[in-house]
Amino acid sequence: MSMDRITLTWNEFRKMHKGIPSKQISAKWKQYKAGEYDVTVINEVPRSNEEKKQLKRINTSVKQKSTLHFITRGIL
Repeated sequence: MSMDRITLTWNEFRKMHKGIPSKQISAKWKQYKAGEYDVTVINEVPRSNEEKKQLKRINTSVKQKSTLHFITRGIL
């Protein structure tokens, strides 16, 4: 696992700080632009093919059940 510094736009930065008052976000943005406030992303190890297959099977099953749920209730 490695840590990389990312470059953000104002809108991306704001989304990452949702729930914080605007003045505080603005102050943090100024620090970020000055290189004094770091936002990092953790790069995870890529998923194995077997794990991808299992996730696809799980997600397909959930989607089918959800669709059936809505159809039986006349929502879709």
